[in-house]
Amino acid sequence: MIAPHAAMAELVDALDSGSSRGNSVEVRLFLAAMEKILVIANGAPPSAPLFERLAQEHDKLVAVDGGLHACLQYNHEPDLIIGDFDSVSPNLRTELTHLKQIYTPDQNKSDLEKALEYLFREENPAVITVLGALSQRLDHTLVNLYLLCLYPGKVIFETETERCMALLQNTSLSCTPGQLFSLIPFSQATNVVTSGLQWELNDVTLFKQFFSLSNKCLNTQVTITFSSGDLIACLGPAIPAQKFPLV
Repeated sequence: MIAPHAAMAELVDALDSGSSRGNSVEVRLFLAAMEKILVIANGAPPSAPLFERLAQEHDKLVAVDGGLHACLQYNHEPDLIIGDFDSVSPNLRTELTHLKQIYTPDQNKSDLEKALEYLFREENPAVITVLGALSQRLDHTLVNLYLLCLYPGKVIFETETERCMALLQNTSLSCTPGQLFSLIPFSQATNVVTSGLQWELNDVTLFKQFFSLSNKCLNTQVTITFSSGDLIACLGPAIPAQKFPLV
């Protein structure tokens, strides 16, 4: 059996060589599933340092409707622009015809919801990080948090001060000692057990009247298991050098 890193190198070589294997759907799906995509939503624009750091750490940049303005503000052209384009002028779209643009007019879903559906259907990345999802309008923020629950372990919301993601039922997260850590149930979460926190949870049920707020990480990893429900983890403040995705 080929080691994972060797297998990836072999597949990349196959793609570069233009061989039949390199052009196979299997190979391209395998490589796509290892990609990380940075999505800029149409919320408050991130700071330049946060934007630049995450742009460097991800393989593709996607602008959701008015999130395009933040990309251009920081001199980055996205690989894809997607949305109903009510926040992007026709003139600007015309200037950017060299970029891939996907029009999603369905008004029964938010632009971010449609963007995530499209990206997981067409790209199937390992993880998507979203900037601009937790700010400005409270109704949008609440809807976006429910969106997280549709993609446990696959989507991260990040700001200058925190990172949030819905959890798989057995999850380990990288952290730093003393870092704030909260667990918020979006539906009743049963048999919750944690390891690596100052105040551990041992087979508890989290619901709207009982949750774990402002707990603290003791080491460099926190483990959470639970049996059912939707559970969102929030880590803050964000630490620039830290890698948040699953370890």
